Amino acid sequence: MWQVFLNEIACIFRDRRTLALLFGLPLVVTLFFGYLYINHKVTEIPTVVLDRDNSPLSRETVTAFDQSEKFAVTGHVFTRAEVDEYFRRGRAAAAIVIPPDFARDIKTGQGTEVLIVSDGSNMIISNTIATGAAEVIGTISAGIELKSLEGLGISGDRAEDIVSAVSFRSRVWYNPTYNYLKFLLPGLIVMGMQQALLIAAAIALYRRRRMAEGNAGTVIAAKILPYFLIGTPVLLSCLTVAHLLFQVPLGGDRPLLLLLTAAFCLGTVELGVLAALLSSSLDKAIQVAMVVAAPAFLISGFTWPMLVIPPPVRALAYMLPLTHYLDALRAVAMKGAGFGDVTTQLLYMVTIACALVPVCAAVLYFKRRRRQGFEDGCGQLLPAGEMPEHR
Repeated sequence: MWQVFLNEIACIFRDRRTLALLFGLPLVVTLFFGYLYINHKVTEIPTVVLDRDNSPLSRETVTAFDQSEKFAVTGHVFTRAEVDEYFRRGRAAAAIVIPPDFARDIKTGQGTEVLIVSDGSNMIISNTIATGAAEVIGTISAGIELKSLEGLGISGDRAEDIVSAVSFRSRVWYNPTYNYLKFLLPGLIVMGMQQALLIAAAIALYRRRRMAEGNAGTVIAAKILPYFLIGTPVLLSCLTVAHLLFQVPLGGDRPLLLLLTAAFCLGTVELGVLAALLSSSLDKAIQVAMVVAAPAFLISGFTWPMLVIPPPVRALAYMLPLTHYLDALRAVAMKGAGFGDVTTQLLYMVTIACALVPVCAAVLYFKRRRRQGFEDGCGQLLPAGEMPEHR
């Protein structure tokens, strides 16, 4: 036994791949995800203001929120419908609604409430909004704003009596019960579909097929289309099952959801084909697909908000169809967003898909130039480590 143990230790240190797996991969994961969450907490949440009082006191309250690290006032509106539009388009995740007679009720000591609306489709953001609002209102109530009130002609003693009359009421849209199933399950379904499409596309490139005929673009299209045509209805079916069995929201325009899903599946299959073309073996192509899946989900902004993801990682996330599809899916399924609300996400996915086709074709073309022949037939998979030959 001792000899076996020593032999295994020796084998580990002689095998560079095993060394990389045991020592390199954990270090890379530590550094990557440490950098991903380097901002520690969610700050500068885009916030829209509906001020129905428009008084010096209401403006002081808005300023207090804007000076908080958790909020960043990005717009002012005049109706609830405009607040809803900001939320659907992803331009705001919080709303401050100040009621009429806000200043008068404070000065007369009647008490008043500020309504804080939060986007519950991302529970990390909605929880941060709740705690941030409590901090801001608590600060006001503790007397930090007494000097401002005295400057408005209210005596110090009177200010101490009436400032505690300011409170807040919270309202969570889209997921008012903080249901983790509604929050996480759609993202996990899409992540699983992404991994399936990446691996299936990689395997497709390592099947013995007749590929000598036609140009590289035609070959790539022929490889991509079957998985695209199968993946799109399968993903929609899984989302429908989650809706029927687990009450996961699936509202919005069905044709729009089909269009978004098709764009996502097309881009994802193309990524799988590209990974296979750039890999020297089927095993390596599958490894790439499996390694990509989990980080892609974590950097997509679905759980950890995109607004606090470091710019280099954010740039990488924007290159993946998953990022834009999850953002659009949440907007359509949970918020009832329309085509105009998710145009940007759709254009990103279409652009990625259109860009990947010539890239894949170019890689295949150059491989054909270097390697001769690709066996006829639709037989078995090539042995692990054997790269298919193209011409």
